[in-house]
Amino acid sequence: SAETSRGGAAAATLDTGDRLRYPYQFAPALPWRYTTSGFHVTSGGFSDDLRFSVGVTSSGGSKVRMASISGINGALGDLGQNYKTLRFLGDGLHWNAPVVRYGCGKR
Repeated sequence: SAETSRGGAAAATLDTGDRLRYPYQFAPALPWRYTTSGFHVTSGGFSDDLRFSVGVTSSGGSKVRMASISGINGALGDLGQNYKTLRFLGDGLHWNAPVVRYGCGKR
């Protein structure tokens, strides 16, 4: 079946089966099954974008990839606010401390 995007004059037809095949259409299949996003407003009034992907591990468990992106350019003096936001979220969910894979905190 197909559905039509209502994005204006150049409406695109999307095959709903694509959503069912993703992430299995890649070889090897992508581990991510769900993605979502949100935002966080700091006490100083700055907004950070939050992105989350939930996937499966080879042992059948789950894993979460999280990202926090500053809403302003050059947020080098924020004293690690992006990490602190993700750490605060993880602590509230009783997760282990996040492992920094990319970005400024990568060691």
